[in-house]
Amino acid sequence: MPDGINREEITLASEKLLLMLFDFLDEHYGAKERDYLLLGGWAVYIYAGGERSEDIDIYVSNKELEDTIRATIEEIKPKIRSNHIEEISIDFFNSESVFKYMGLDHSDLRNTAKIVEYGGVRFPIVDPTILVAMKFISAPGRGLGTQRGIRKSIKDINDIFYLMESDTIHVNIPRVKRYLKKYILGKSKTYIEFEELIENTLETLDDLSSFLYDEDQRETLNLVREKYLEVRDEIKNIKQFVWG
Repeated sequence: MPDGINREEITLASEKLLLMLFDFLDEHYGAKERDYLLLGGWAVYIYAGGERSEDIDIYVSNKELEDTIRATIEEIKPKIRSNHIEEISIDFFNSESVFKYMGLDHSDLRNTAKIVEYGGVRFPIVDPTILVAMKFISAPGRGLGTQRGIRKSIKDINDIFYLMESDTIHVNIPRVKRYLKKYILGKSKTYIEFEELIENTLETLDDLSSFLYDEDQRETLNLVREKYLEVRDEIKNIKQFVWG
């Protein structure tokens, strides 16, 4: 561990918290209602294996439910015997976050979510294709100026690989590209902003390649870069209809 942090201990504590939290949520709110969804690295792991996560990412349909989950987390923490419990990052998403730019609302997320059992607990999880699209977006957005940013970007690339290679789920790449295109258009108020976003993204992906030593990682990175290039060219062809 180059940074001196016991990441395995953080991951174990994160898993315990995850299981206890989603068990509570299923009992009180029902996983089938899909008003809360698991995102991020744990969603990837439960779907396709690979690397467990230190962080917990949750989509919630309303602020009241988010407040309840936050309070429940604080009640669960003392029950987990770990010196690393406070090092777990827990992030909340709603339909006004990244999903809005991807052209997705609550009904889209709810209707496509899957229920998967892990550790004896039922997890409502965001659709695998949406999950891959989120990883396409986050991989070049972490920032490579810190060890943490590099580590998270590499994990995003690995997560994309695990999801794409899984025999138990299906990822629709044309739909991933469609979400990516909507995200880029949604984040770009002008053509100049679009050009800057694309150039910065491609530059980051090129820089990220220097940290990848596994052939599967490099092939996955090339796939991500290829889809960004395709989206760039498609948007350039319609720019007069978007920005005038």
